[in-house]
Amino acid sequence: ERVSETAPAYALAVCRIVVFTLLALDVWRMGDPAVLAALPRDWYVAHGLFRWLPDTLQAALFEPAFLRGLRWSAVGLAAAAAAGVRPYPLFAASFCAVYLLLRALAAGFGGFIGHGWLAMTLCSWVLAAFPAADALSLGRTRPPARRSELYTAPIVAMGALLCTSYFLLGVRRFARGGLEIFTGDALPTYIGLASLKDGAGGGYEYGLVVLTSSLAAIVMKAGYFAVTTMEVLAPLCLFSNAFRWPWLAVMIPFHV
Repeated sequence: ERVSETAPAYALAVCRIVVFTLLALDVWRMGDPAVLAALPRDWYVAHGLFRWLPDTLQAALFEPAFLRGLRWSAVGLAAAAAAGVRPYPLFAASFCAVYLLLRALAAGFGGFIGHGWLAMTLCSWVLAAFPAADALSLGRTRPPARRSELYTAPIVAMGALLCTSYFLLGVRRFARGGLEIFTGDALPTYIGLASLKDGAGGGYEYGLVVLTSSLAAIVMKAGYFAVTTMEVLAPLCLFSNAFRWPWLAVMIPFHV
């Protein structure tokens, strides 16, 4: 009986570890943010509330030492949140703020956060607002007695955020690109150009094969259509256990 009572707390704790670990790796993967300081300032376009900041404050944000401090702070805060270090809400909320600042500064130079990482970012905010460190955390041996809804509600909310992000992406792709994006040359061209960027996507030869082989292009287009269809149908995962497995079978290979 005790196991069934604490299972939601452990499930939420696993979500905490996965989300904050992945976001810490994302910050590390971003590389040295001080390179932003070397870019021409007239390239920078502030977004959202950042456009209301005074020019002197915006200039201070691009000091190399400050940018590097942001990166290391984000990695440390994410590690502390993943480990459930107390006070957990302080570490988790602080990471959310620092990560948002890092991403906003990069976005000002034309960068963007993909739908997957955007959903992960929103999930981190959900985790910061709930007792996600009641289990599998440093300094705590067992979860305290709480209502199970405090653990299940954020799990449902994170699932809804992930499904909604995929749904909106798929709908936008169909609305903006129509069927032409799946039948024309846009996808093979994109893959060919992407493969030239440090051999991304499986190596330089990968893009060459897609560009020169009609069969490979057809397979890629059909797979892209299947994935986009699954993205539009993603909300069904919230209601159908039977649909989740084929959905994962399509989406996981595509992202890997």
